[in-house]
Amino acid sequence: MLYLVKFDIDHQSLGFDEARDQISAAEGERAIAVKKEGRLMGLWRRADCGGAIFVLDASSHEALVEELSSLPLFPYLRNIDVTPLVPHPVYPECSAVTPR
Repeated sequence: MLYLVKFDIDHQSLGFDEARDQISAAEGERAIAVKKEGRLMGLWRRADCGGAIFVLDASSHEALVEELSSLPLFPYLRNIDVTPLVPHPVYPECSAVTPR
């Protein structure tokens, strides 16, 4: 099932030092690996603030929780909003995800 995940990053708790750079680098590596596995459909930076939105393919709600809680940035994520996505009943062809 596809999930739309939206969140904010608590930059104050994350800090502005070398540890932040290491966590950010680890997060980037993780995103690239999950994309190569075909589970990350897309990742976008929100234009309205410093958060992000991504679409992830997970086998279950439990698998999604495991995936999110294992992210390097997870301790610094706030306002996590998850929306399960299903194909549109009238236009299912518009809901198809084609990997790049």
